[in-house]
Amino acid sequence: MNHETQADEKKLYHLFRKVGMDENGALTAVQEIRTMAGQNILAKIDEQSAKMQNRFTKIDSEIRSTNRIMGFFGVVIGLFLAALNIAIYVMNK
Repeated sequence: MNHETQADEKKLYHLFRKVGMDENGALTAVQEIRTMAGQNILAKIDEQSAKMQNRFTKIDSEIRSTNRIMGFFGVVIGLFLAALNIAIYVMNK
């Protein structure tokens, strides 16, 4: 926990004490706020993670489709070169 966060929690604690909360109530309230803030941050991280996963999935599918197309053209070119090789061999005989 950084220094600024500790200072903010102390300010909240003293504010809760000023409005009449006892020590345990003020500490509990500060802990609850810390927990809610942490859950909010975790929810945002999960949301961003899901967005990144979707992006990676889209990129992966694009790469796979590109690989299929390149593989198809590779086979076509390979067959053409094999046919050309056979034609040259037959012509030279």
